Amino acid sequence: MNVEVKHVSKAPIKNSTNHTDIVVTVANKEVLDYWHKNIQLPFINTMESRLDKGWDWPKTIYRVHGTIAKIRNQLPVCYTIGKRIGDDFLPLGLIFVAERYPALFDEAKSSSFIWYLSTAPRRFTEMFLKDEDIPTLGELCVDVGITSSFNNSNNGVIGLHASPEGGDWLFNFYQERCDITNLSKDIKLPFARRFLGNDGRYFYANEDKAEHISVCNNIYR
Repeated sequence: MNVEVKHVSKAPIKNSTNHTDIVVTVANKEVLDYWHKNIQLPFINTMESRLDKGWDWPKTIYRVHGTIAKIRNQLPVCYTIGKRIGDDFLPLGLIFVAERYPALFDEAKSSSFIWYLSTAPRRFTEMFLKDEDIPTLGELCVDVGITSSFNNSNNGVIGLHASPEGGDWLFNFYQERCDITNLSKDIKLPFARRFLGNDGRYFYANEDKAEHISVCNNIYR
């Protein structure tokens, strides 16, 4: 199924049946610098429980890893999810995707690989938004990867790795809340990641699963 799919434009609100407007777009340098200065350093880097503590989106992720991905012709793109506040854009999430990557379950197929994903802490969002305007973004960050895959003729196929530091919570988040499939530990990874070894924490969505997730999220498009 090779069709143009719109990114989500609404997101659910925690403990509510309502939703709030959001914007998904490609993150430029201004967004990444804003994130690092106003979200990463003063908030995320002070939270011991955050897996993304110490990340540097403008330099390490976008510039270094992005350059490596470009050299490998993996089409790296950094997306942001946020809200419009007047004429300003408030970033609330970042998703770094390699849009031409061997599918984890069949390296003859192409996929979008979600390499990095981060959402703004609630302490930050509460500074700018009322409770009824704060979106729940976790599952929709995965949808951004699926949409990117559809729009790059990869039939919605995605892959990602759940960091071991995330323990059972992160594993269950991807398997249960995001409804993507855990790659069996005995399956050999594609050549692009084979040297890392399969630790049993890789996840993917094949064509059928991706279409199902995308259709379920149509209420937010």
